[in-house]
Amino acid sequence: ELIRACYAELGRPADAPLATWDQALSPESTAVFIEDVDGRRAPWQVYNPTTARRPGEGPAFLPLSEVISLGLRFLDLNFVDPPASPPSVDAPTPLRRRYWPAFGLLWASAALWKGQRTAVAEAREWLEARAEDPRVGGAERVALSSIARALGLFGRVGEAGSARVAAAFLRLGRALAWRALRHRLDGDDRLRRLWIMMNFSSSILLGVIEDDVWRRGYSVINDQDFREWLTPRAFPDGGRMLDSGLMRVMYYSSFADVGGDTRIPNGSAHAPNASYEAGTLLKGLVRAAFCYKGAFGWKMMAGTGDVIFAPLYEVLKRRGVKFRFFHEIQGLHLDPTRRYIDSISCRIQATEREPYAPLVSVKGLPCWPSAPRWEQLEEGAALEARCVDLESPFTDLPDARQLTLRRGEDFDEVLLGIGLGALPYLCGELAEASPRWSRMLREVRTTATQALQVWTEPRIDALGWSLSGRPITGFWYDELSPLNVWVDLTHLVDVEDWPATLTPGHLSYFVSPLVDPAPLVATPAGPIYECGRTAAAQGLEAVESSARELVGRVAPSALWPRVGETDACPFSLLVDPVEREGARRFESQYWRANLDPSGRYVLSVAGSSRYRLGAHDPGELENLYLAGDWTRNGLDSGAMESATMSGRLASHALTGYPARAAIAAVDY
Repeated sequence: ELIRACYAELGRPADAPLATWDQALSPESTAVFIEDVDGRRAPWQVYNPTTARRPGEGPAFLPLSEVISLGLRFLDLNFVDPPASPPSVDAPTPLRRRYWPAFGLLWASAALWKGQRTAVAEAREWLEARAEDPRVGGAERVALSSIARALGLFGRVGEAGSARVAAAFLRLGRALAWRALRHRLDGDDRLRRLWIMMNFSSSILLGVIEDDVWRRGYSVINDQDFREWLTPRAFPDGGRMLDSGLMRVMYYSSFADVGGDTRIPNGSAHAPNASYEAGTLLKGLVRAAFCYKGAFGWKMMAGTGDVIFAPLYEVLKRRGVKFRFFHEIQGLHLDPTRRYIDSISCRIQATEREPYAPLVSVKGLPCWPSAPRWEQLEEGAALEARCVDLESPFTDLPDARQLTLRRGEDFDEVLLGIGLGALPYLCGELAEASPRWSRMLREVRTTATQALQVWTEPRIDALGWSLSGRPITGFWYDELSPLNVWVDLTHLVDVEDWPATLTPGHLSYFVSPLVDPAPLVATPAGPIYECGRTAAAQGLEAVESSARELVGRVAPSALWPRVGETDACPFSLLVDPVEREGARRFESQYWRANLDPSGRYVLSVAGSSRYRLGAHDPGELENLYLAGDWTRNGLDSGAMESATMSGRLASHALTGYPARAAIAAVDY
């Protein structure tokens, strides 16, 4: 909704690059993760059904009937009749007639369980109408009519009785399915995955029923890790579900490993430091699987800075917002009553030549660059020559000027949107004065992350990747590489500025948590420069080592099998404008270690959400407002959506706009 409004206000010419939101964001219906089945690499491609709805339109949540329909269409696409190509939003995935009886039964059962008597009546009317459809065969007509009549009987058992009946049917059905399938699972990927999905979804439903999650809220199970919560409800299948790639995806997708260590010890099936609170993960899973519109995912058709942040910056600047860059915040300070932020200390890293214009044009698209525009800074030439990183607090700038902003002179209200990892360095006084701030900084955790981008000359199909379409995300097991989350971003080559003779055929992007190479001491006075520089150097060295191993050994076995079957040097496939030889071609690729405090990823470890702070608490600090995915925002997880919701909550607290009811799904 926010991005649609931004692009509408931006009003780019029709012939401009990414002129509208639906040119900047493209629907994606597939995902993939790579299983290790007895030493065999087995890509598991997931198809998600498409719908006729469009994101940003209508209510945040789908009606119960559509949620049930999505589940059945997912089952059909993945296990009954997989399509030849990924589903398209231009032709929404239909619910086939053969699923009508199951749809009506599930719709009515769920409505009865949730106490939605009106929905039960609607389901019964729907079933009766479909039973009269001339296209329906005799057996289907009998099933539809029988289910409609049975609803009158089930309608008398009440909500609690419905839950008990549902739980009993789940357990019985799952046990029968296990008896029918157990001897065929090891030799049939499709059946094994069907069983994993059945055990996974039924275990979740049993947990929801037993803990009364729909009525009491997701937070009632947040004191447990998701795997810990699911295990007692899972059918004992020898670890096929609990140790599956599907379960690992739940954690990999949010970097949920405390300390960044994703390694799986011998004799274990999962990383021991993995932690994701059950309610938060379940809420995100339900919203991702059953509340999307159009397509499961909408991928950016350029870099994040270019699709999201550059348009937002342009709109805000037109509105008259004044931006001051290169001011590094070093501390927030309280007044004697400890009721207000009274001053903010900064250091001015560089002097802007007014007006500083941060964006650069690449093929006509305004883009956010990865380095300052040195020519617009008074000290730019000297800083560039020294290779100074102005985004890192570990950069010592002995000549930087100090600046103190004061309440009543320079500001009235403070909106704090800096990343959580930096706050222990900046908010020492707040933590000392407020037990809630102290607990939040201690209990809400972060992790360092790492990233790698690889450009190859051959296309991905020439490298041996055989699945249709370009999946939005892929995952694989930790023993292959610490860089275990992958996405095919070849479509971005079109918006990159490559010479015609050197256009890459493929672009892959890899990310994962990163083990902290050295602990940083958080003090109100700021980071210790030498410690930070040492950690940054060690982190970057670790990323480079993992990245070289991935390109040289892991990718050929997991993603580029055709390369692994030959004697070709994988490094020779990389695009290198300098045309180096062999492994030296790797030097032209891009990798980074995200160790700077403000760039760390926010985790949702078990029991942590209760310590998150809301957008504003006048009982704590009257002129302080908070925004970021580390706040209590309705999702409580590290995500762009969480940050957006938190920003809107901060705006509501500060100005009354938007109304809380207008913030999509914030109280779900």
